[in-house]
Amino acid sequence: MSVSANTLFHFTVKQRLEDILHGGFHASYSKEDISIVTPLESNLQEVYIPMVCFCDLPFHQILPHLDFYGHYGIGLRKESWGMKFGICPVHYIPDASMSSFTINSLASNIVALNKSSHLPEYTNNLFEVYKLIKPFKGKVINRVKGVVSNSGRKTNRIFYDEREWRFCPPKFPIIPCNEAGEKTYVTANLALKRDFVKLTFKPEDVKYIIVQTEREIMDFANIIEKNPKLKSKSRLLISKLISVEQIKADF
Repeated sequence: MSVSANTLFHFTVKQRLEDILHGGFHASYSKEDISIVTPLESNLQEVYIPMVCFCDLPFHQILPHLDFYGHYGIGLRKESWGMKFGICPVHYIPDASMSSFTINSLASNIVALNKSSHLPEYTNNLFEVYKLIKPFKGKVINRVKGVVSNSGRKTNRIFYDEREWRFCPPKFPIIPCNEAGEKTYVTANLALKRDFVKLTFKPEDVKYIIVQTEREIMDFANIIEKNPKLKSKSRLLISKLISVEQIKADF
């Protein structure tokens, strides 16, 4: 049995899934901890990274992901759609590993080189690498329980188990999570909502549309049928609908 899927899943909330079906994916800035690969003197411990996140978990392993990130989602073809748009897996870095030491050393050298020779292109290339780095494990808010309880409590999680893939739009830099970066973050996040920073798909690219309950299958079927952009392929998309209740019953 394969440990990866031929599908890229994106899990979210109900309204966001409706928006994706109407107009595709809009990237947004997400707060990420990259301290594992940045020098101690750097102010890039936590940063905002522009992205749309996916995972390539096999279908029978998505239930824990659904319960953590949202009971609604869409699965698209990994190779013919995802790779065509440059979506790729992140690099998971364990603490005190050869990977973290090597990237830290490289970052220190680039910072020193930029200070002495002013070669910002090397720093920019390093920041592009940072966009695709994730700690092996860490703490994160459960988006399902966090929304329900509004507790905001973080839980321990092995990120490596998530098999994350990212779409990071070019020309949008990472932004430090500090007082100076907050204004830049708000402006940049608004810019990401513009149509030219959008990840689109065709009905043929879709493999699954996941909703929480069986009752909602008809609701989403109506949403698809009423969308003029999808009308010619509405039957195809409706055939992709499946509920979390069905998944739990079968797996």
